[in-house]
Amino acid sequence: MKINDYIKDATSKIFDTKEKHKVEAELADHILKHKEFNEEIGYDAEKAEEMAVEKMGESVDIAEQLGTLHNDFYTPVGDIVCTVIWLLLLGGTYYLLKEFIFDDIGTISISMSSILGILGLFSVCSYITIKRNRLPICIMNFIGGIGTTVFTYLVSSNTAKMLSILTV
Repeated sequence: MKINDYIKDATSKIFDTKEKHKVEAELADHILKHKEFNEEIGYDAEKAEEMAVEKMGESVDIAEQLGTLHNDFYTPVGDIVCTVIWLLLLGGTYYLLKEFIFDDIGTISISMSSILGILGLFSVCSYITIKRNRLPICIMNFIGGIGTTVFTYLVSSNTAKMLSILTV
């Protein structure tokens, strides 16, 4: 089997083209080094290439292993569900604050701690987004950021109303 045919068969299960090109280059380099070594010890070019390809193993087995290793199947369903839960928690928290706490002047600290808690949660989610480096996650984080901003605005405006009542 020729080097190009072997590399084509061995990388047939890798679907990410960028990753596939990297693996193809690495396999070609590895086989060519074996071929050069075989030529140095006295084999002709054709026999050296054949031995180098044989030393790599069966292309079908290598394709399965490389496909498992280099394919990263990602679905944004989990991120969408987490964003919806995040927005529901923001809405639920605001509802609870509005119904039970905003009328009580002595609970300003609870309002402020809810703002800090939500901003902390947003910071953690932003850090995870940066680490995972995927567009759907960034979009979901942006939507969550909008929700966090609206929540922070609403809670702080109600807190300001409570403070103005307190100072009067």
